[in-house]
Amino acid sequence: MSMTAGSNPISNSSTVPSCNFSNPSISCPVQYGPNPNHTFYIIGQAVRGPVRNMGWNAYARAYTMLQQGCSYFDDLFSRVVNSIPGARAAPTEAGSGAVCTMPKVRKEGCENPSMTFDPVTQKCTLHCEYKFEPEIQYISIEEASAQLKHYARQILKIDLQLESPIANTEREKLLLAKEEWIRKQDETIGKLEAGAMITVESDGQPIVVTSKMEDRYKRLYYSDAVDAFRKIAGATNGIMGLAPTSDALPFIVTKIFEHMLHDISPGDALDIAFVLDTTASMTDDINQVKRNLLGFLETLKKSKNDVTFRIALLEYRDAGDSFLNRVRLDFSSDLDLVEQAIQDVVVSGGGDHEEAVFDALLAAQKELSWGPNSRHAALLICDAPPHAKTVDGLYDATYVTDKCQSAGIDISVYPIVTSK
Repeated sequence: MSMTAGSNPISNSSTVPSCNFSNPSISCPVQYGPNPNHTFYIIGQAVRGPVRNMGWNAYARAYTMLQQGCSYFDDLFSRVVNSIPGARAAPTEAGSGAVCTMPKVRKEGCENPSMTFDPVTQKCTLHCEYKFEPEIQYISIEEASAQLKHYARQILKIDLQLESPIANTEREKLLLAKEEWIRKQDETIGKLEAGAMITVESDGQPIVVTSKMEDRYKRLYYSDAVDAFRKIAGATNGIMGLAPTSDALPFIVTKIFEHMLHDISPGDALDIAFVLDTTASMTDDINQVKRNLLGFLETLKKSKNDVTFRIALLEYRDAGDSFLNRVRLDFSSDLDLVEQAIQDVVVSGGGDHEEAVFDALLAAQKELSWGPNSRHAALLICDAPPHAKTVDGLYDATYVTDKCQSAGIDISVYPIVTSK
């Protein structure tokens, strides 16, 4: 079959019964375009999409790099030109259109805010005046209670103006009931049995930790520390405090002080030894501990009872440190001298989990000049448990607590454990 001039090869191709390019006697129609059945055509179709995408991606990256390069060059050129004296007039807020807008959200405590514009950096800067609150002024327990009741009454008056008479009556009953609960709680803390635990709720109110509440509170502390110090307090007729935060320390110290004064008569004398863990683990708490001990001293100065106080300070660390324990100040009634000794305390050392607590209590019993006719108490502030025995391996908890309760000494230990 031959092709004639002017014939349509595609339309005639359907009349070709068989086309074999290897047979020269048979004429085949001319094929225009790629052969869709050819292996290379199929492969080309498969790779065309990914290759095209690669090309677009390469173009996009090149375009982005070009934009960044132009931006960098423009910035560099502007800096060079602007560095030439007189090349550019310095803009002003009024003349250049550079208007500084006061931000809606400002840092807490920002007072009398103002904005300034820097013509060189082209940036606005917010200026604030910050007024810092003065340090806490410690007052007596009686004054604090009176102020709290006054504020509670003021809040009640505001509520009374906003709510119905029935709701007001119920609210007043609840307020009076809470005041009564607080009064009974304070009385309970003063009469707690040896080994009892107290802590502070989120509202700042000290409470007694009952057996049902122990697991809830002990999670914040090293459990072995809580168990060990509770036994020490129980064996020496003291109670212990759990301070969930450093802010809770003044409340705990105040309530423990009330327990110390329970059943004490006017004219009696009370010797209190501050026994402080000054290892590095106390770094986060030591400044707050010092502030609260100083506040405690202010409370003693303003106290209206007729009890005579003497304070001593002993700090302890652990084996291998610069010292195992040392008396920084023996008993003194000069509270200004005690204040200076507290200010001089620094933390260092430690290393392992336990500390030389038993050695510190024995040192307090032997080296401090306890008054023969005074009540004796040791306020022990720490975060880690004691070693099972003293550093020399000779004495355990039973021996140490027996020595604290020996004739002529009779020291009640009041541990306060800070959180992890």
